Amino acid sequence: MQLANEQLGWISARTPSILVAGTNGKGTTSSFLWRLLALGGLRCGLFTSPHLLSFAERIQMSDRPVTENELEAAIPGLVAQIDPGLWAELSFFEASLLLGFLTWRRRNSDLNVLEVGLGGRLDATNIVSPVASIITSIGIDHTTYLGRRISRIAFEKAGSIHPGRPVVVGFAGMDHDNMDALKVIASAAESRSADLYLAGRDFGVEGGKFYFFFMSAPSAVLILIEHQCRIGQAVAPVAHAVENILQRRPQGGQFVDHPRRCLRKGLARHQSVFLEASKPVRQRVGADPG
Repeated sequence: MQLANEQLGWISARTPSILVAGTNGKGTTSSFLWRLLALGGLRCGLFTSPHLLSFAERIQMSDRPVTENELEAAIPGLVAQIDPGLWAELSFFEASLLLGFLTWRRRNSDLNVLEVGLGGRLDATNIVSPVASIITSIGIDHTTYLGRRISRIAFEKAGSIHPGRPVVVGFAGMDHDNMDALKVIASAAESRSADLYLAGRDFGVEGGKFYFFFMSAPSAVLILIEHQCRIGQAVAPVAHAVENILQRRPQGGQFVDHPRRCLRKGLARHQSVFLEASKPVRQRVGADPG
């Protein structure tokens, strides 16, 4: 993957990215984050897996849908830039991600949201140096590859934390397993000088209201946002990452409003879109841990 990325001129580094890892909730969180960033003023790419009906579901842009025809037309140009022997060694997932990078570059994406496929440390998506990482949850999954102990699985997912970049964790240490996972993640964040934001400490959902504390301010600022909790706790790491990303807006990014007002606007629009009961709703479904 590194060699293919190099042959493509380090295409993964052309646009800022956010990594979203976790046992459960990473697909939902990625989709919400992508939508909120788009509503906040960004041209935003999205990479998720698996797809349900169309391969194009894996690679999307916020300005207009990416079609299978567009992706199919881009493949020859991608293959032509990579050594044939190396192309043959790439996995389906790796080739799909590279196709995503090429598509987002052609669409002039401001920022891309990447859902980690498996674990984090060795996942193809971890080829980027993200502006922020999110870990939604830690549980027993893919034990053949990640191990059977929570601490080992947390170690693999903590591999998505990068030096000097914030990490948002969407669960609290309410039980023994979560405490073990948080110890591993906190240790990884400290060793990489990454700011750590925890659910229940820095943000959360309570009494039908969404709140988060911005601890980077000289004194913690409490912002209450009226928000129906149907979206649930998955929104918490999303919203906090949005605040961080908009404050660290990429070079050339165009924002017509203050980051926090963009965030409020995005959440308000998001709520109206998802709670409009008069229209059919296509809901993303989760995958059972394997």
